[in-house]
Amino acid sequence: MAVEKGPKLDWGVLAGADLSAKQFTFVKFDGATDDEVISVSAVTDFALGVLNNAPTQGQEAEVVLTGVVKVKLGGTVARDDGIGAKADGTGIKAAS
Repeated sequence: MAVEKGPKLDWGVLAGADLSAKQFTFVKFDGATDDEVISVSAVTDFALGVLNNAPTQGQEAEVVLTGVVKVKLGGTVARDDGIGAKADGTGIKAAS
């Protein structure tokens, strides 16, 4: 069951690509401009935060930086596991 409660810090930034199908996945800065976000595309990418809306390119992306937020999972994650990003932006159990 997904739960979102408690304080969270989010940030509005432009979507550098169509992220309408990427809600609740990890995003990163677009390396070309560093003032827009795009979906995480490799497990080695530094994830900025979790996309909390579904913007198209040029629209405002609401990125949750800290706090409790829904995340689409791409694998099994147990309670108290750390979460990392998979190449498609979904969450997986973080490596130790």
